[in-house]
Amino acid sequence: MKRRQFIASSIATPLLAGSAFRGRIKAEDEKARREYYELRMYHLRRGPKQKLFDDFFREVSLPEMNRNGIGAVGVFSVMVGPDSSTMYLLIPHKSI
Repeated sequence: MKRRQFIASSIATPLLAGSAFRGRIKAEDEKARREYYELRMYHLRRGPKQKLFDDFFREVSLPEMNRNGIGAVGVFSVMVGPDSSTMYLLIPHKSI
């Protein structure tokens, strides 16, 4: 019985050491690719100012974010419901 345990542990030890090394490399790789997300919510009133807000984000705010190195920004709005006049912006950042 002790021989079986010795053989099993001698086979498992190099495998565990290799997986720990791969895990450390994977953690460093994952840390380099990590992104942080900012969620902004704008509660708007219904009416003509809503189009003005949309135009501002389309023509001014989003191009400025792209010039500052912020890539694909998600802009979402709710179509139906009590929060139908809410705009959501999901902005990715490389660091805090």
